[in-house]
Amino acid sequence: MELMSKCTIVWLFIAIAVAFIQSAVFKCWMDSGNSVIEFQCKDTEAVGTKCPVVCSALNTDCYLYHASKDLVRVTETEDQKIVLKHKDIPMLTKEYTQSLLPVDEEPPEVFQDMLQGLVAFELNGRDNLDILSLLWPWHNSSSIITGQNSQLLEQIVRFAHNDEYKLMQLYSDLQLFPRVLGTCGDIYVVEHMTLLLDRPLLDLFPALTDTCHVTRSARRILHYLLHLSSVLPLHLCDLQWGHFGADSAGRVRFVDLDAAFSAEKMAATQRETVCSTDEDCDFFDCRGTCDVAQGRCLGGVSDNVSNLCRQLVWARAPLLGAQRRLGLLAAVLSEQQAELLERCARSRTAEHAQQVAEVLEELERRTCAEPEWETRDTDTDEF
Repeated sequence: MELMSKCTIVWLFIAIAVAFIQSAVFKCWMDSGNSVIEFQCKDTEAVGTKCPVVCSALNTDCYLYHASKDLVRVTETEDQKIVLKHKDIPMLTKEYTQSLLPVDEEPPEVFQDMLQGLVAFELNGRDNLDILSLLWPWHNSSSIITGQNSQLLEQIVRFAHNDEYKLMQLYSDLQLFPRVLGTCGDIYVVEHMTLLLDRPLLDLFPALTDTCHVTRSARRILHYLLHLSSVLPLHLCDLQWGHFGADSAGRVRFVDLDAAFSAEKMAATQRETVCSTDEDCDFFDCRGTCDVAQGRCLGGVSDNVSNLCRQLVWARAPLLGAQRRLGLLAAVLSEQQAELLERCARSRTAEHAQQVAEVLEELERRTCAEPEWETRDTDTDEF
């Protein structure tokens, strides 16, 4: 009886902690969003199409876990939910950004070429694009330069240094990420996504979640990653469960691109990194390899599918210990299935993707009364 009483107290404490973490009080506790909004909106001439919405978004709902940004805030318009985002980039001083602006009588091509250079790593070999129109679709590109609106041009230069904004805009036609709806100063507004696995402490207590929902979400995430690799080679190095969402039509989107890199950019970054062990070459969830003889990291890192496998079977939270079977699906995996996911995780490639897909389909069949993939129209978007 005493043991049961202690267990009850522990679970009660966990329930209270989870409820507190879900509350707006905790989520907004260390959030600096209000000061960011106030700073952007104090300038009555702030550039952007969304300033009325942004400037009325004080004290709205905060997002949990966004250490790389100083603002991620949810608000609503008359017809939709939206998310406000802001990332401070220290190098973007007034002097620096103004030095990149076109000067009088300079051909428009000079500014376009400069923008091309700022997004070169994100282009993945695509040439002959109107970069200015992609980065700033709310104005005609030729009128932007010829109009010599220095405030607008400076804003475009600033966003051309924001990795997430660049990827969302350059690849908006692929429908992989939330759409950028507009801006106000340095704040950009994106469409709201319903997070697939929006659960506090998910990495610590995966067994406390709805098993059917978790297995279904894992299968959908795998299909998304396979589709991504076929249309846009991109390393998602911060593969948190809370970074996968679904749009209003239910299609999976990746919502946080601060640690997303093209293969070319990732390779360039790795080759500049000094190392003595493979761990020195790891970048969040992307696992690198050290050339010990040269003391530099090799160019490649682990594939997104391999990174997913690692988190499905092993603990993501460091305090739980590396390579312990405490990952998202560890509690429902058979020994054979767990060994397959471990091989997938260690391979650092997508070579086991088909087998992993079969495992996730089997788990969904076992844990859900009606597996989603069996009832879906084959002509619809699978993920």
